Parts: sequence; C-alpha cells; structure tokens
Amino acid sequence: MAIRYPVVPNTITVHLGKPDDNAKNVTVSFTDYISNVASSEIYPTWPVESLKANIYAIISFTMNRIYNEWYRSKGYNFDITNSPIYDQAFVYNRSTYENINNIVEEIFNNYVVKGNSIDPYFTRYCDGRNTTCNGLSQWGSVSLANQGKSALEILRYYYGNDINIRYDAEVGDTIGYPGYVVRLGSAGNPVLAIQRDLRRIRQLKNFKRFFLYQ
Repeated sequence: MAIRYPVVPNTITVHLGKPDDNAKNVTVSFTDYISNVASSEIYPTWPVESLKANIYAIISFTMNRIYNEWYRSKGYNFDITNSPIYDQAFVYNRSTYENINNIVEEIFNNYVVKGNSIDPYFTRYCDGRNTTCNGLSQWGSVSLANQGKSALEILRYYYGNDINIRYDAEVGDTIGYPGYVVRLGSAGNPVLAIQRDLRRIRQLKNFKRFFLYQ
C-alpha cells in the first residue's frame, strides 16, 4: 500500500498570544485561518504568482506545525499561536481580501515538500525588508514574480531546486478505522497517526517524570 498524504484538517485551534501567555484559544476553519494569515502578512495588490508562493508557504508552515504536533506534543491544547515571533500573524475576526480568499480556496490542500518526502516542509519566511531569514522573502517574491517566475520557481529560488508541491491532499479531522487491520509492514495515514500518538504519549510521560523527580 502506498503512503498517502498527510491530512489537511477542517479546523485549526489558534492560541491568541505567545505559547505560555494566559490567552484565549479560538477554533476556526483551516481555510479561514490561511486567508486571515495571508491577509495579515502580505498585500492583495501583489502579483498573483507572488501571492500563490506566499500562500503555499503559509499553508506548509501551518501543516508542518499540525502534522508534527509541535505544540500538542508539548502538552499545549492548541495547534499554533498567532505570535509572529513563534508562528504567523493571525488577527481574530479581521476582514480578508477576496482575491486572497479565492487563491486559498484553490490551493488550500496543496503544500510544499522537500524531495520525495510526504512531510509538509517547514517553510520559514520573513518580510525581507525589516527582517531577513534563511527562507522566503515576502518582498523578494514580488520582484521574482515581476520577472515572470511562477510560484513554484519562486519557492525553489528560496528553498532549493528539490522543492515540489504535493497536490490534492486528503481533507479531514480524524483517522478512524481504515477498513483493514494495521500490522507490521502496514503504511499510510493510520500508521502515521499511531506513530504520532505514541510519540505524544512518550513525551507526556517524560514530561511528568521530569516533574515527579524535581
């Protein structure tokens, strides 16, 4: 059985603050979250290929956080924060731009991968003016788009030529009984889910053991 893509969730829980801030959690649809972040991070007047490249980066960053359970594996009860220091800008209840919403609806279940991996790539990015980083430059992507480069070419310019897009990933919230017995040699999303659950259990046990012996 071939390994299937990671699942794009229907919803995402966002912590409105830094990870340890006493702040509210909100659960919103995945597409609303991506549109909100994109409308908060980039300008709707940018070239379409620049917008697409940035939205791919936002989707993949988000998918990487969810797929690897970056926060939940540490005992937090949310998937991501709205702090740009740690994650991406998200302004709860803000208005979003129609053209950005349309692009998100078109590509929300496509994400960036490295080489032949199925894992969502950690697409680090920054604005490219006030801050620079080892990743996509948001303003730099505008210049590249104006040179005629496609969204994929822009992504490869910043993340390497082995960058690809995984298209049409499955959408859903949970993985139930897959219709077959999972045993040694099995693959696919059910196995990935079990591996993530076991990793979370191990990390929580280590977390409790640490405090037990303090």
